[in-house]
Amino acid sequence: TGILFERNGDMEAELAGIAADIRGRWNVDDVLMVRRVGLLGVGDIISLVAVSSPASNDAFESCRFGLERIKKMGAIRKTEMFAKA
Repeated sequence: TGILFERNGDMEAELAGIAADIRGRWNVDDVLMVRRVGLLGVGDIISLVAVSSPASNDAFESCRFGLERIKKMGAIRKTEMFAKA
């Protein structure tokens, strides 16, 4: 039981685009994003957004923005998997 996340396009390009949007909107020094693929269980970490910024408000807002964009990525296909009884 879990969710299968599979590539459905150019995931790296989509992540790079999100990072570029973050850099264009907030005062950040660096951006790190990870989006896992494969069969993941409930409670597993699926994605990560981390930024370095001289302003904590910019860091928090940009991370929140990045996570919302990652959830809507077109380059990921999601399939719920159920255990057979």
